[in-house]
Order: sequence, then C-alpha cells, then structure tokens
Amino acid sequence: MQLTFWQKARYWVLLLIIALITVAFHPIIIDTGKEAGLESGNILSPYIVMVFLLLFVMCFNIKDILKNKVIRVSLFIVLFIFVYYMFTRAAFGKRSMMGDLRSIGICLVGMMIGWQMNLDETRYKVALLLFAGLISLMGFFQVTMHVGGFEILDQSQVEGKNSMGVLLATSSVIYLFFGLNVKSKPIVKVLFFALMVFVVVILLTIRARAATLTSAILILFVLYQRFKGKNFFFYLIIGLFLMVVAYLVIPESAKQYVVNSFVQNQEADITSSRMSRNRAGLSFISDHPLFGNLNVDAEMDWIHNYPLLKLFQYGFVFAFPIMMLYLYLLFYSVVKTSICNNRNNYNIGYFALLVPFVVSMAEPTLPFGPGTATLFNFILFGMATRNTYNEKYCLTSTE
Repeated sequence: MQLTFWQKARYWVLLLIIALITVAFHPIIIDTGKEAGLESGNILSPYIVMVFLLLFVMCFNIKDILKNKVIRVSLFIVLFIFVYYMFTRAAFGKRSMMGDLRSIGICLVGMMIGWQMNLDETRYKVALLLFAGLISLMGFFQVTMHVGGFEILDQSQVEGKNSMGVLLATSSVIYLFFGLNVKSKPIVKVLFFALMVFVVVILLTIRARAATLTSAILILFVLYQRFKGKNFFFYLIIGLFLMVVAYLVIPESAKQYVVNSFVQNQEADITSSRMSRNRAGLSFISDHPLFGNLNVDAEMDWIHNYPLLKLFQYGFVFAFPIMMLYLYLLFYSVVKTSICNNRNNYNIGYFALLVPFVVSMAEPTLPFGPGTATLFNFILFGMATRNTYNEKYCLTSTE
C-alpha cells in the first residue's frame, strides 16, 4: 500500500526516537553528561523528549486511540491516580506522586504511539532490528570501553546498567523471535540465535543480574510455548540431553563466568542488601498499612521492589490506583503471552512488556521508567494490541 507523506514522516520519526533511546547508552555520551555535571538523564535527554512529543503529536487521534480497550482502561486509572495525587498534596503536602504520574504518562503515551503506527510487516521488522542492533552495539561499546573487555569486575563500571539491562533483555527476546520465525536459510537463523547469546553475555558482563534472569526466563518461556504439544516430552528430553552435553562441553571458565556475574564480591549478600531493605520495607508497611510514609517521613534505604516501594511510599490507600494499573497491565500481558501465536512477530510486544515487569521485582522504578528506558517496550505493546485488533476485525496494517 502506498504511504502518504504524513505516514512516512511518522515512521522516520519513530526510527529517530529508537536511535536516540539506544545511542543514549553510548559510553562517550554518558561520560560527557557526567563531565557536564548532569545528575539525571544525559546530553541526549532534551532531544529525546522533543522527538517523543513530536511523534505523539503526529500520532494523536483521540477517536482512533480510544478504540483500544487497554488504553481506555489505563487512561481511566491514570485519571484516578491524578485525583489521588491531589489528595496527597492537599492532605499531606506531598508531591512525590507527581513523579509516578509523569513516568506512567510517558509509558501510556508510548502505548498510544504504538497503537497509531499500525506498521506493515517490513517496516515493523526494520524498527525491531534497528532497536536490537543499536542497543547490542551500545552494550558492546560499554563492555569494551567501561568494563575493559569480557571480564567480570568486582563492581560494575557501567552507568545505568539496570536501565540498559531492560533494553538488552528486550533485544534478546527480539532475536529469539526472529531466529524462530525467520523464513530464510539456516545460517540466518543461527545468526539470530548467536546474537541472542551475545546479548546475554553482555548482560552477564555488565552484571545486570535481574535483566539477565529475566532474559533467561522469557527465552525459556518462548521455547516452551513453541515446542509444547503432543511432542512436548520428546522435545523436553532432547532439550535436557543438549543441556547436559553443553554443560559437559562448555569450558569451566565459561561456567565460572556466569557464576561470577552473580556472586563475585557478594559473599556477604548476593542481593546487594536488597532483601534486607525489602524486609525493612515490609516491616514498615505492616506498622503503617493505610498511608505508608505519607504521614511519617521515615528515612529508609531505597527499596528495590516496585510494588513494595509504592506501598511504603503511599500505603494501601493511596498506592491502590498505581498498583491497580501495574497489576492490570501485568495480568493482561501474561494472559496474552499465554494464548498468543508466537509465530507472529507482532506479538513480540506482549513479551517485551513482561521484561520491565519482571525486572521490577528487583528494581524500584520499573516498569514505568526510569525516564524513557522502557518507552520502546510500551510502544511494542501498543503495536501488538493494534495487530490483535486488526486480526479480530480482519483489517490490514496501513504503514
């Protein structure tokens, strides 16, 4: 189908935002921001915001956007959160929930953009491969320039490794889907699987442990879905046999590499004190269940678990709408990944959204941020819901 100038422009702006989000993790850009004294974000942040807003304006069509049930429900809950913010500001003098509104709003706009893009298969694949390729390259640059090579250091030298870990884990899922679904010569499939393994090695090297585990979980989940059925036990036996052979063949140094990524210099506490902070948070919540820290002002180390952190900050009463959105999107993604056809690359978006949600069990700001770190995941999610809508009503992609 012939594209209009407006559709072409929107597509190129989408590719630009993908490039900016990924290239922002280049070591030189990160170091330049640190030298300039930036406390948050980096030197590309203003440009990312401008291009993001431009793309949203170019995609804005409220009548079409509201066809998406997930967006309608999410918008309603976000309005609910805004009302709660006004209450917390009036009753407790706290503005902390404004940060949640901002980060959730960015992700909601990402869903809207993904829904509106309605890409055809070729342009969709280009967007996916641009994202996966650029973030893989940025990961390689981080390893060579900040880590000094493929070795496990006592302390990670990669700035924003957890945010970058989400993007890398997402790219591993993309490579897996392409490896399984590409209709080409076997060497192309092998290439995609090799890129997936390469990304996992980068995750191990920068010591983004939660993202590494998330990547492994989703890879196994997708493989289980692909090979389940009447021949599942045959494939399971073959898979277990190959795993045993691989374990025997892989050099001891490679196995130790994986172990060191998780435990090196962490003899006292493999979780880097996360569990102790989470236990302290649980204890605080049990003592102040209704309003959390809104009327106490307790000082506590950063809780590395998103649901626990929200309950600590706002209590059950005021964390309710945030947790309602969190659980709604999580449940929706789990259901969709359980029933969708993983031979359809458009459904990558459902699996991509699970990445920041799984990592949020060990991080404080995910899945809604930090900043635009999870924006592409929500854009892909919007694209997945659009494809499901198109299939339901026998429509076709327009761009």
